[in-house]
Amino acid sequence: MSAADLEFEFPSWVPPRIRQAAVQIASSGQVPVLVVSRFATDARMRGVWQELGKKKRDDYQRTNTPSHPGTPPPQCDTWASLATSLRAHAAKERSFGRDAEAEKLEQTAAAVADRDRAGVSFESPPDMKHDMALAALFTLAIARFWQRPETATLKELQARIAFEREIGRLGVAKAFESLLGDPVAHRFIVARRRTDARLEAYAEAMTIECRKLFGQDMPGIVATLTNVAFARNDITRDRVRALTKVRPSAKSA
Repeated sequence: MSAADLEFEFPSWVPPRIRQAAVQIASSGQVPVLVVSRFATDARMRGVWQELGKKKRDDYQRTNTPSHPGTPPPQCDTWASLATSLRAHAAKERSFGRDAEAEKLEQTAAAVADRDRAGVSFESPPDMKHDMALAALFTLAIARFWQRPETATLKELQARIAFEREIGRLGVAKAFESLLGDPVAHRFIVARRRTDARLEAYAEAMTIECRKLFGQDMPGIVATLTNVAFARNDITRDRVRALTKVRPSAKSA
């Protein structure tokens, strides 16, 4: 699929690397084109790329150093590392009894591994780490929305563990129980739900991703991504801060 084959046109302000990522995601068939289009063409995304594209100044002169230097995730290094990451994700999905999701991930990993064996070069030039970080943010913003993660209260999680044990899926019950001691997973275990479970989880997930990619939480960026994802206008940076504030350990809750 080429850019011309997509069901939407890119506004002039969309960075080239984001256009490339949008085409790749749309052509994969894993996400509806309409969802990709929303993240690629919504006018509010212009502010995201403008903010992340700012350059530092030295003696009042603009430099080529990004104000928000980005670091692409390790799986962007080679096709082999991406395949390994996808297989690890698939294994985790299987541990929670989500076999259909795991199968899709394993199929994607196999296709990626074939590229590596065929000698297809991986497009991540060392001098374009910042652009790759932007593309990673765009890709993750779509992926986290389409994966439909949700927050859970401790009571809900404990009920799910008990249910899995009751029906004899002890391995699945153990996987859910392990979330209680996982420092990342416990960010999605809440004492009480403050809003829709999907929206709450999305804001948390994108805050984590911004921290990984750019070294900071970036609540303003996350607010925009959340509004675009859920087609709304009322999520502010202060709302994101409230939704993602530090939570007590799930084990002590």
